[in-house]
Amino acid sequence: STWEIDMKLIRIHDGSRLWNPSHRGNRCLFLFRFISLVIAALVLANDIMRNVYPALFIFLTTWGFLFTFFFYFISIFDFLLSKVSTRYSRSSTRLCIGSFAVNLFQCCFGAQATITIIYWSFFWKYYYNLFPQWWAQGYCFYLHGGLLITLWVDNLANNIVFERRKFVYSMLGISAYFTFNTVYSTFNQRSIYPENYRSLIYFVQAALGLIVAYIHFEVGVFYSQKCKETAKGIFVSTQPVSYTHLTLPTIYSV
Repeated sequence: STWEIDMKLIRIHDGSRLWNPSHRGNRCLFLFRFISLVIAALVLANDIMRNVYPALFIFLTTWGFLFTFFFYFISIFDFLLSKVSTRYSRSSTRLCIGSFAVNLFQCCFGAQATITIIYWSFFWKYYYNLFPQWWAQGYCFYLHGGLLITLWVDNLANNIVFERRKFVYSMLGISAYFTFNTVYSTFNQRSIYPENYRSLIYFVQAALGLIVAYIHFEVGVFYSQKCKETAKGIFVSTQPVSYTHLTLPTIYSV
């Protein structure tokens, strides 16, 4: 049977935080995400045309790039589908997709900081000597800093509120990569990166990667809890809603 829930008791669902509270803000955020997706798609297409996959899968940078690409793809898919399907725009399915995208964003937010700091601290000179061309350096900057800047711009515009417990996604992703790195290097008897995988510096980099991700994630937590609307305890609605036919909160309409 249908029963009612007083929405005064329900804070905004994770999935409703994917976009900006205002219609104008949503349009700007959509445009920014669409441009970001197009740029990422062009980079991905270029890599595929140069036949560098699956070789690039051994690098953490590639993992971070693909996760960020999927975040923008899912968010754009969510926005466009909500425009052509009223049923989808008011369904619990959209909340689930939005919640997945929110978690993916928080995972990328922590991981991209690790990718950027580790690269510019240890590897940029090595790869600069290998690929000194301006276009190659632009490509490297995009993957090792550009995506981090993109996520920060997105974070300033969206309504995602970071939760410390969600850091586990970044931690598991980075830990999974370094585990893969160790297994791959041991099996093939060669290191993926310039430093030997058996050296102390390798383990220092792994530990530093997790520390950087955590600190950066905490910055995201601090900013979102101090500056974003959902962190201030704003409730979705004062009107009751049918639980059997969940309607998205007004703040999520795009």
